[in-house]
Amino acid sequence: MVLWIDDSGESVHTRCLVTTGSISVECNVEIVETGPNTFTRNAPIIESKALAECRVLCIGLGSGGSAVVDQLARSGVGRFVLWDQDRLHATNVVRHICTLRDLGRKKVQAVRDHVLSINPAAEVKAINRDVMKVDADCLDEVVKESDCVVVGTDNNRSRFRVNDTAFKAGKPIYFGRAYTRACGGDVIQVLPDRHTPCYACHVMGRVVDEEISSTRDAKRTSYADRPVPIEPGLSVDIQPIANMIARLVILRLSGRTSLLRGTLSELDAPVYVWSNRREQQFDRWKPMERSYSRPSILRWYAVSAKKDPQCGTCGTSSST
Repeated sequence: MVLWIDDSGESVHTRCLVTTGSISVECNVEIVETGPNTFTRNAPIIESKALAECRVLCIGLGSGGSAVVDQLARSGVGRFVLWDQDRLHATNVVRHICTLRDLGRKKVQAVRDHVLSINPAAEVKAINRDVMKVDADCLDEVVKESDCVVVGTDNNRSRFRVNDTAFKAGKPIYFGRAYTRACGGDVIQVLPDRHTPCYACHVMGRVVDEEISSTRDAKRTSYADRPVPIEPGLSVDIQPIANMIARLVILRLSGRTSLLRGTLSELDAPVYVWSNRREQQFDRWKPMERSYSRPSILRWYAVSAKKDPQCGTCGTSSST
């Protein structure tokens, strides 16, 4: 048995008697500190105290969004707002941070408990609602209370709405997308204070074959004569995308007060592209090699992008 405390000091070992019904068992108890020492291994790299006061809003807690939350919790982020409307199904667990023990539970509750299992002192708010069905004031309030927004939803309708709300609130926004069968993906970083293009600028008029990752999304995009299957994809192919988002968020929240500050100016591109294998749009790419003279798989590539002057969210026409 382990008891968690917030007081400083050494771990304490003792014994106690646990009684269940008519059965009593004597067992060892270890009292473990969960205060400042929890993140000591992070301290030489990032300022854990600063991260503990940061609040991250994560909308969409599927394979990508949940993995981002996991990494942020392990890095010391102390406040979360978790937003998702779905429950955990058996087919989710091969790519999700939660396991079969959480089957049937709401994802916001399961991921909340996962965060608290890492950092019991974390402040976690769970919102089990469809982001497309809440009124504007509700979404505005949640966004304004957050330091940055991570969008892990699997459709453009929800991304557009969060993009518009968060950009106008001046909040950094991070979008992660996996392509068909998770052959690769991208991370879109929207920094209103740096005047980067918003999400709408990147995707309007562009077609990207995205992974269909949920039953709800498959039904929404199905054809009249046949259903659309949920795309297969490996957890190991999703993780690079989630890890990049977590890295960018941590850098944004703590970069100026940590050893990461030198990287702050290096990871400022609006788009990052990753390829897991030579397939789909990456079929002409080369295997990973020692040369950097041509695109190859299993590497990140920073991509430049420009604002769309006609964008209704961040373009020049939107401010007039």
